[in-house]
Amino acid sequence: MLSYRFTATGKLQFFWPAVDTSSGERTCTLLVPSNVAVDAVQILANAVVVQCVRVAAKSYGWFIEGLKQTFKFLERSPECHLPPQDWDEFFDHFFESHLHSSKKRALKSTLVYWQSVESLFKQSRSEGLLPLTVILPSGGAMSGVLDGIDTPLGHEPSMVGIPTTPDELLPKIYLCNDSLHLEADQYLLKLKTRMELASRTVVSACTQYWDTMLKCHEKGRELIDEIPVDEVQRIINGGDFFVDGVHIAHPDNPKGLNWFLAVARHYAVNDLQLNTVTIDALRGRAFFRRLFSIDGVRKKLVAKMVEAAGDYAIRKKTKNETLNRLLGFLCPRDCGAACSILMSENPKFTAEAIGNSTLYTRGGKPYIRTEADLERIIFSVDKPRAGKRKVSGLPPLSAKIVMDVMACTKELRSRLIASGHPGWRKMFIISTRNKIGTSGEIPQSLHTGSGVSLFKVLIDELAIGGIHKDGFTLKKIRATEGIIRFLETGNLRAVADLLGNSVAVVKSNYIPDFLRLKWATRGLRMMQQKLIIVATDGTPWEDEATDFTSPETRVIFIQKMLRDAVNGDAFSEIIRQRFKGHLRSGDELIKAIEDRELLIILSPESLAALYAHEASILNKGATEQTSEQPNTHSPTLPSLSNGDDGSKYANIPAEAIPALARLIRASATMSKADLQLSEKIIIDKLSGDVQSQLAATHIGAMALLDQHKDKVTFAYSIRAQLGGDDAEV
Repeated sequence: MLSYRFTATGKLQFFWPAVDTSSGERTCTLLVPSNVAVDAVQILANAVVVQCVRVAAKSYGWFIEGLKQTFKFLERSPECHLPPQDWDEFFDHFFESHLHSSKKRALKSTLVYWQSVESLFKQSRSEGLLPLTVILPSGGAMSGVLDGIDTPLGHEPSMVGIPTTPDELLPKIYLCNDSLHLEADQYLLKLKTRMELASRTVVSACTQYWDTMLKCHEKGRELIDEIPVDEVQRIINGGDFFVDGVHIAHPDNPKGLNWFLAVARHYAVNDLQLNTVTIDALRGRAFFRRLFSIDGVRKKLVAKMVEAAGDYAIRKKTKNETLNRLLGFLCPRDCGAACSILMSENPKFTAEAIGNSTLYTRGGKPYIRTEADLERIIFSVDKPRAGKRKVSGLPPLSAKIVMDVMACTKELRSRLIASGHPGWRKMFIISTRNKIGTSGEIPQSLHTGSGVSLFKVLIDELAIGGIHKDGFTLKKIRATEGIIRFLETGNLRAVADLLGNSVAVVKSNYIPDFLRLKWATRGLRMMQQKLIIVATDGTPWEDEATDFTSPETRVIFIQKMLRDAVNGDAFSEIIRQRFKGHLRSGDELIKAIEDRELLIILSPESLAALYAHEASILNKGATEQTSEQPNTHSPTLPSLSNGDDGSKYANIPAEAIPALARLIRASATMSKADLQLSEKIIIDKLSGDVQSQLAATHIGAMALLDQHKDKVTFAYSIRAQLGGDDAEV
């Protein structure tokens, strides 16, 4: 949690815990100008702390920035004081000065900084620093445009030009949509295709990168394993590093590189005084000091490492990263590739959460569990602001990535535990030229940060998906998955379930207004066309009244209407009755009704008929089992036929009828008091929320059962006389 101290020397210091630093905390010190009252400093500092309570530590800097900008203004304007006599004049001067304070800074950045100032003084107003009537200049657009919306991969918000012609103002496509007969809107379909390509490209490129990294780890492990661990310990303890006057790790020695890597790994894992695994840092140990004192050894050794890594090293080769990769350690870029895959397959995780995720509890138990019955791994990540962890069942590739990360960080994790470093619980533990430990900049390693970014390494592969540098972030990967789900379902709730957010957050931050309107407009236009087609059927203007440019496309739309019709809906029944002649074959009829709801009239007569069929099927099954030559096939109901050719379109397993009868009977007779919630929901669904009415119908059906049994028995006897199981009743 953020805290602060105000020193007697006029310095205001904020500090908060941070496991990715050597000291275990981060600090930010501000010099307080002399024209600021002590009471005002206390109120402003408290306002910063209050705002930071509800955000992640990664966001503390933004809120502190508001106070920093305020102090900078007061340093530039010694004639101003805080608190001032006239607040309106103070903010007018402050805002104007802020806009012109830096010519090198972009206007967008300047406004973002002002928004932090605005947020600071809004909070301070509730603390009584300034009157409620004071108007704060706004640093955000007031047009309703969401500048901060999370855009998908390869896309950025763009300005739409002002219409200058009637066609631009109202394109004719809005007057007549000629694609309603197609299965999907062509614009949305193309957009979905592009999004899916970008998503697949990220996973494919990062998976290839990850596999290459693991192969380099394996190559280094093979070289290291050729030197026994006991032999490494003996040489280090003995202090004699030469054989026949040649250093055992000399690159001209056939096993020189093996020794170099084996000893380097030993020190990296066991020497707690070694802060970084670099060639320069290793020179502080006697083994390497004696080695690098030989002329030309360093250059030869680097060449040997690059040769050993071969194509498994990164394209932008650096000696220290090649060394760490051969030792089997991760760098921030490697972690960024892993996060990209995890984010793409598990968008319920947020960018900051996955990059700074905790793998173990304080007691040392992993936040990973397995579900043996479902054969999957469950993983969760921190979400500090929500005060909980986001849980996701990992797909196979994600599960492999997590297992690989655990293997790659095992030895460095043990080192952190031995040193008492709290970062041992983190999922990603890295080794770079700056430190051995955790990093808070993994999300930034995709396209920014120090060293070679992941985007630079994968620039050619990512270009296939139309992904540019600024568009390659974990947030955009997550936003892309959300938009793909919306384009598949058109449902904000489905997107919210995928991302683990509320519908309100999804609506305001992930799905643009134009996309929702485009989807809704198509649905509305299709409903309009259905009404027009039904109303004008058989009239001379039945084609002209619709959006369709030809009778053929109108017929295609009608066939689509029939396939999409829902059982039980009155309008759908009208469509079926009026346009069933447009179905070309029985195949289309079956396709139109498959995977739809089953309609059963809950009357005593229909239930009695169902129970009678159940009894007949069960009796037939029992007869077959007691016969001398039992039938190995399940008994089937009469199948649907088309015309005189006797072709079959449905073979309903006989087990379905008894199962349905048992379900209805149980729903009518069981007491809800003894049932689980899921069972109660099933009963309510079957009974229409009135179980007593279903129970009365069941009793009436039982009274008619014997009468219906006779009818069913007679029907099956006729069927047998006509030709057995293949006959039609």
